[in-house]
Amino acid sequence: MVELSDEGRLLFLAIDEILKGTNNTERVAASKAVLRYFAERNCMLMIATHDMEIARAFDGEFDNHHFCETLEDGEISFDYTIHDGMSRTSNAIRLLSVMGFPEKIVSDAMSELQ
Repeated sequence: MVELSDEGRLLFLAIDEILKGTNNTERVAASKAVLRYFAERNCMLMIATHDMEIARAFDGEFDNHHFCETLEDGEISFDYTIHDGMSRTSNAIRLLSVMGFPEKIVSDAMSELQ
């Protein structure tokens, strides 16, 4: 993608969960740099991320959109409707419960948020 973007052609780049799997501080810094690099070139970007720090960093610079989810009877479902703005909910800890993790893990994870 970097090499093609340096050629000056119009590119559509779709990136899903950029640079996942590395330490958070460097991942966010590197992700921001990569996305800004492409934004400064002749690139149309579509980035999918659960990382609110990255979404906030580009709010106003990029358009944010999200899906909504509901959790009912131990099942999670998504509306698959594109909504404007950043998501106002998260579901990772609730998914622990849906996946059958012990309640102790779920409650400890929730307490880490406070």
